[in-house]
Formats: sequence, structure tokens, C-alpha cells
Amino acid sequence: MKIHLYDAEKFNFKKLIQDLYEIKDLSLLHTKFDKEYDVGGLGSDTHTIYHNLFYDKLKAGWLEIEALYASLITDVVAPLSSEDFLYQRFPSYRIQLPNNKAVTLVHCDSDENHKHPLGEINFLFPLTEMKNTNSVWVESEPGLGDFKPMEANFGTLIQFNGNVCRHYNKINEEGKTRISMDFRILPISLYDPNYEAKTATAGLKFVEGEYYKKFQNHFYKDQ
Repeated sequence: MKIHLYDAEKFNFKKLIQDLYEIKDLSLLHTKFDKEYDVGGLGSDTHTIYHNLFYDKLKAGWLEIEALYASLITDVVAPLSSEDFLYQRFPSYRIQLPNNKAVTLVHCDSDENHKHPLGEINFLFPLTEMKNTNSVWVESEPGLGDFKPMEANFGTLIQFNGNVCRHYNKINEEGKTRISMDFRILPISLYDPNYEAKTATAGLKFVEGEYYKKFQNHFYKDQ
């Protein structure tokens, strides 16, 4: 696992989400609506009223957040890579409400349920404080089982090997909502355009034009 800091004012995803929900403290998002959720199963962890508001705005053409993500890839992620790469076309959006999980299964991304291609690199950035039971717990090496929470706050980009290292959520006992976004990149040298598997929820193939976009990395070419 590696920790990268970025300019939270320049890449102010947090402000966009605050405006979306019309709430200043995102850790109190669970108080916005009088509704409870029991999230329990692959796919059900992305279907709350909070997720629906987010994805409805995204589907309607949320150009500001799309441009911000593209800039994050160009200015923050690309300098970390030594070659061209493909990147997830838009981050996964996670909400871990109190007494719930954001992702229900102990898994690694390349397992039989998720089928991500080997070689992907995971990145995660929280929009609220992420600690203890509202964090993501990840093992340090595949199969080692030494799970520890990734603890961070807004302005931090966490790089980790979720492709083959298992990770999961505990029941959130912190009394605060955790909101984060995460995405994956795949070095071009490991890309197989004939890979047939599809994503577990949206049914997208792991190829350029569906799950991925391609980034021509001028950073390493200019060195």
C-alpha cells in the first residue's frame, strides 16, 4: 500500500458531493433521509437513495465531476506510472452508512465473482474520514489474512493491490457515514483486448471503450 497526497482544493470532489446532497458534513449523510438500509449482497450495496441521487446526476451529464476525474488521472495518477495505461472510465462510488457495509463480500477483484484482469492497480480516495470499522480492511499479501484498516481523510489517494489481496468492510460502528471513490488502472503491457469477462454489476467488458479508457502517458515518454 502506498499513500499519495493531492491538492484537495484543486480536486474538490468533496464540494461537489456536498452540493449534491445539500449537506455540509458528509459524515452525517445518513441523517438526511428518514430511511434505513440493510445492505447485504453483491449488487445491493450500490442501491440506496444516496447512490440513486449520485448516479441519476451522473447519467444526466455531470460534466464537472467527469472533468475533475480526468484531471486527477492526468495530474496525479499518470506520473506514478512508467507506461501507457487503461483506467476505469469513472470511479466506483462507495457509501458506508452506520450499521452497514459499503461492499458486502470479502474478496479480491480478480476472484471468480468479480473477474477483473490480473495486473490492475487499485486507487481509493475518501471524501470523509475513513477509520476503524468504516474503513476498508485489506491484507498485505495475497492469502496472508493480516487484515488492517486503510485509514485516511480527504486529500489522500491510497494505492493498493486489491486485485489479488482480499479486502472487505466491517459493520460500520463509528456512527458516521463514510463516502469514498475508487478506481483501477491497468498497465498497457498487461492489457488483453480479447479478455471476455464482464463486470459483476453493469455487465461491461474489461476492454477499452467499455470499462476502460486509454491514457497516453507523456510523463514517462518525456523523461
